[in-house]
Amino acid sequence: MKEISIKAVIIGLLVDIGGTFAFSFVFGILAALLLLATERDIKELETISETPGFLVPSLFVGLLFTSLGGYVAGRIAKQAEIKNAFALGMTSATLGVMFMIFLPDAKPIWLDFAGLSLIIPFALIGGYVCMRTKEKDLQR
Repeated sequence: MKEISIKAVIIGLLVDIGGTFAFSFVFGILAALLLLATERDIKELETISETPGFLVPSLFVGLLFTSLGGYVAGRIAKQAEIKNAFALGMTSATLGVMFMIFLPDAKPIWLDFAGLSLIIPFALIGGYVCMRTKEKDLQR
């Protein structure tokens, strides 16, 4: 347990969640502007945002930020990169379950379960990349 840095996990979580929300916010604004520029109804954005063609790429963008969070957690911890990335993944998954419980109608259930099943593997990918990067730096 001493190998896990609470600070590293929290900062990694901020990267994960903050990056996902920031990307979603900017993407939403750009999509709305595009629809308005093409003189389409803004309600189309809501319809489009509920389709699998929008939700699946959005899921993977969120998971990429989870990987980045895992990388950051490992980098800040400076040790046990995989364990710190795993702790980030568990924390992020726990928050995901809490969102499912308290906001049950926010997203389709299949999306919630897909995200939850992939959070930890993607966080571990970030930790693994961090570990490999550190090893390469030491070899130089």
